[in-house]
Amino acid sequence: MTVFRDPWGIPHIRASSLGDLAFEQGQVTARDRAWQLEIERLRGEGRTAELLGPAGVEWDVFARRTRLEAIAQTAWSRLDTHTRDFLAAYVDGVNTAFDEGATGVELEALGASPGAWQPWTPLAVFQVQHVLFGSFPSKLFHARARDVLGEDADLFRTEGLAGGSNAYAVGGGRTTSGAPLVAGDPHRVFEAPNVYLQVRLACTDSLHGFDVVGLTFPGVPGVQHFGHAGSVAWAVTNAVADYQDLHPLSPSESVTRETQTIVVRDAAPVQIDVLSTARGPVVLGDPSDGTALVLQTPAHDLGDLGFGALLPLLRSRTVADVDAALEHWVEPVNNVVIADSAGRVLHRVAGVVPVRSDAGDWAGWVSGLPRTEVAPDGAFVTANERGGAAYDVLGRDFAPPFRADRIRELLSAAPALDATSAAEVLADVQQTQLAGLLDLVPAELRPAWGGAMDGSPGAAWFAGLRERVVDAICAAPQLSPLREPSPHGPLFEPWSSLPGRVAASLHVLVEHGTPFGIDLAPVVRECAAELATEHARASWPERHRFHPLHALEQFGLPHERTSPSTPLAGDGDTVRAASWLPGTGVCVRGSVARYAWDLADRSHSRWVVPLGISGDPSDPHHADQHATWACGGTLPLVTDWAQLTEETPVSITHRDLDPVADLDLLHGWVTEPRAVYWGMLDKPREEVGEIYAWIQDQPHLAAYVLQIDGLPVGLFQTWDPGVDELGEFYDREPGDLGVHLFLADTAIRAGHTMEVTCYIRDTLFDRPEVARLVVEPDAANTASIDLFRRVGFVDGPQVDLPNKVAQFAFLQP
Repeated sequence: MTVFRDPWGIPHIRASSLGDLAFEQGQVTARDRAWQLEIERLRGEGRTAELLGPAGVEWDVFARRTRLEAIAQTAWSRLDTHTRDFLAAYVDGVNTAFDEGATGVELEALGASPGAWQPWTPLAVFQVQHVLFGSFPSKLFHARARDVLGEDADLFRTEGLAGGSNAYAVGGGRTTSGAPLVAGDPHRVFEAPNVYLQVRLACTDSLHGFDVVGLTFPGVPGVQHFGHAGSVAWAVTNAVADYQDLHPLSPSESVTRETQTIVVRDAAPVQIDVLSTARGPVVLGDPSDGTALVLQTPAHDLGDLGFGALLPLLRSRTVADVDAALEHWVEPVNNVVIADSAGRVLHRVAGVVPVRSDAGDWAGWVSGLPRTEVAPDGAFVTANERGGAAYDVLGRDFAPPFRADRIRELLSAAPALDATSAAEVLADVQQTQLAGLLDLVPAELRPAWGGAMDGSPGAAWFAGLRERVVDAICAAPQLSPLREPSPHGPLFEPWSSLPGRVAASLHVLVEHGTPFGIDLAPVVRECAAELATEHARASWPERHRFHPLHALEQFGLPHERTSPSTPLAGDGDTVRAASWLPGTGVCVRGSVARYAWDLADRSHSRWVVPLGISGDPSDPHHADQHATWACGGTLPLVTDWAQLTEETPVSITHRDLDPVADLDLLHGWVTEPRAVYWGMLDKPREEVGEIYAWIQDQPHLAAYVLQIDGLPVGLFQTWDPGVDELGEFYDREPGDLGVHLFLADTAIRAGHTMEVTCYIRDTLFDRPEVARLVVEPDAANTASIDLFRRVGFVDGPQVDLPNKVAQFAFLQP
């Protein structure tokens, strides 16, 4: 088996058997996203508090009460043997990478190591991504709103935070090649690292071989929602189906009770009761006071998470193959667009939707979910909207039609498409949702504006107007109870936020005219008049910045942000979705990938994600796709194996520095601006040579050149604290050895910083006389300090030295 990387570090994995392929996918994912895999595993097991302390308790209570791990185990046990073997091989790859030292900076900072994965862990991770993706969190808000507002609560009926996406397929009659195209972009919460991971999986087995590129959830093998298998491609959007119910716990309902203990780091353990009924788990409330709510989902009813679709999807060759594979799909319920190189284009809804009796009881599953055959000169667009009367069987809450209508308008006006122009459709930032709001603004108060949510003054004005109108509506006394935090806790606050709900349904409120008894016409006029007296506002993109949520941030814990805070054009219901979060200057939800699959020639396809493939902020592929994504662009899909770089283990070595032979190299390094802390920026070549000749002559000093595959990448020096004057500035111990480290800014080292540093650590600890390593970087050199911490050094004192303030740190084997 072999792993290759393209210019963006995206792994292309090739193996002769399915098991080897899955194993390597697990290994590669663990190396690229170790922290993400660990936190998602703990979420799935309801054990985040073991790592994060009290901040993890709320999630762990929820995860255990919803029985995420138990459902994953049940679903795994019911899978066919081939799929179980596929999952087991992937998990073996993850565990092997962890055993070999794969980790993340977050884990190192917490003093933790990744834990062992179980064969069912990928199913639990998949549930973590989707348990709050369905309808029940919004049902909590609507029930509360109905208690406050009565029937007026229906004015909030909209997709809310259920999830979104754009996807479309066009027949060959609409393309330059004569073959279909599939394009789209999923919309989810921005995360760092990204929720989706690009990958290529090629199995050369002569009987069951395949070669699929696509996007996967880190921690889940295969390619699920978006893939191109060469002769067939598919993409999904959320169908916004109502497939989850909350039922009050009936007094006559049989309940199984299990007491579980949540271990909490640096705090006392927490004991909870996990209650289950035949309909599902009790997830909220208390049976003793009649507030208990039972969550019913297809996954619980069927003991199935749809993983039976994974292998058939990889092995698909035609639309019919993908269609058949999706018969295994359970939840979330998705719109799927599929096209193949033979010219067939199909839309279908995949998943399981319950049939409900008049009393709300489940009585089987809806048959005949919507599906559409698309003509060769036709197109099918899905953007979470109600796709006609056939969608009545799915539910009643769908996204507004604005994104879908705009895509159809752009496709109708476009000449024949190729993959590049197909992806460009997804970059559109025209705001069409709130024409009714603009109609309420007097002409003399409305600036000229074409409607694009970009850096124009008109977009800044519109954003300011909308913000004021939303604030005015939220301030209405009749809505006061809905301004209170969610009664179900912080976990459900995003679905309960009144400003968020008002903003999402503003087009409905404007159309109504007097929602909740508020006459909007004078409110809008007053807001526009106030806005006219303001000085120039910052541009919309500047006030609407990319803000991915790191897991630590999601748990309310301190986190030093490393992701770029990029200005973003677009808006919540523009095609280039970038949702507005009222009361903030950040954007936390939008397009988490963008792609265009060409069925004539896969190598002409395009894709991109925010940030990049690696979860390590020091990796060159951590954010190397981000600038392209942020401006609405895409990157070429590399499919030619000859253009890829084979990933092989590097050879790290060192040798004694030669002050004469290495002088040019050495002088170039220590006079780089990044070597400022070495204090030699202004030293001439000859003086640098004299300094290092003297160092190499001292019995208590030594200098070495670091090498990767025989090429120089840095320098490290050792010093004896028992002799060197530096030892006088801290409490020396027997067996101490001091270390200085300089790493060159060279492409050879890219991605191997930790390996090189760990090599030095291990090499020096191989010396029997060494009991502790000592470093003393400049206190201002935060990059070096962070690197040493990640290797395991523990901070000691800060000391004023003659030429710097030093941060001493120590490491024992």
